Amino acid sequence: MEDLKKIAFETGIPIELLMESSQVSFDDVYEVSSIHELKNIYHSLLGGSQVKDEAFKRWKELSLIEIPKTNSLIEIRIVYENIPNDSEIQRVAFEKWITCCETISGLKEVYKNAFAHHGIQEKALGKMIELCKNLDEMKEVYKQIYGNIYVNHGVQEKALEKMIELCKTPEEIRDIYEFYLPRDKYSETKKGAYEKWVELYKQEITNARTAKEIFKIYELRPYRDSRDGLDEWKKLSLFEVSKASTLKEIREAYDYAPNHSEVKSSAFNKLEMFLTKEVSNISSGKAMREIYYFAPVGSQVSKIILEKWDQLSLLEVLKANSLQEIHDAYENASNDSEARKEAAKKAVKFYSNI
Repeated sequence: MEDLKKIAFETGIPIELLMESSQVSFDDVYEVSSIHELKNIYHSLLGGSQVKDEAFKRWKELSLIEIPKTNSLIEIRIVYENIPNDSEIQRVAFEKWITCCETISGLKEVYKNAFAHHGIQEKALGKMIELCKNLDEMKEVYKQIYGNIYVNHGVQEKALEKMIELCKTPEEIRDIYEFYLPRDKYSETKKGAYEKWVELYKQEITNARTAKEIFKIYELRPYRDSRDGLDEWKKLSLFEVSKASTLKEIREAYDYAPNHSEVKSSAFNKLEMFLTKEVSNISSGKAMREIYYFAPVGSQVSKIILEKWDQLSLLEVLKANSLQEIHDAYENASNDSEARKEAAKKAVKFYSNI
């Protein structure tokens, strides 16, 4: 064997080709201490020979010695590329590979290569679950689990429990509860998820400092018919309605007050009062356009504003003495108003007289 190595070194001829032209003995097989060399010897020998059978046996023995010695992903990958196509040897290599992996991406590589070893795939998935640091990572791992008939129920339960653990907001836990967990509401996993949902929801309600914040959180309450958080919402809304001193502030307080509540009614009354006062001081279509959008859609006050807006806009169109003034009056009028129609007629007439 040493002679063949020397010839290969000096001539550049692959040792595999030299072995095909030489007679490999049992001694040659046991003289080799590298699985890479044994791989080359094995594939150079004719099938059915005793020497080839012995080479395979020796290849397996050396592989079982080499695999435990690896301490990094690079080392185990190199060994994996040179081990024989033997189920038990591959299983041992994959287990060592999993041990060396400290990243989800590395474990995904194991999972992909171990397609014929379902037990190994489960171990890879188990370690992936342990390594997940956020919900997005866990959801990606869960894609490998859900619907996989070769993954046992325990791994799926572990994945769901980890997702629940990683949830930090009511929105996240609601998503897991409604779209990932089984429909059986009596399962321990689902009960645990619901308890965390309630806990996170109450925590968010407690931490809320504005009605706008609770307005968003309230939609995430564990049961749609639940009224948990409503009292806190009303209290914050009432405070904001009472302190509002501008049209913008009272409109926002109105928008984020609970529907069908006394607070909402109070906000509407105050908003109506502010709008009525503002309208009485306005004398231009542009200003009316700006104020109109503060009025609640369909309310009586919005109809009053629209009526005055149209009157002011029409007056501005009639007073316009240039194309620019007609343009400005048109832009400041409401959509589909008489003022806009009159502006169009006046523009045509004005242009024809130039």
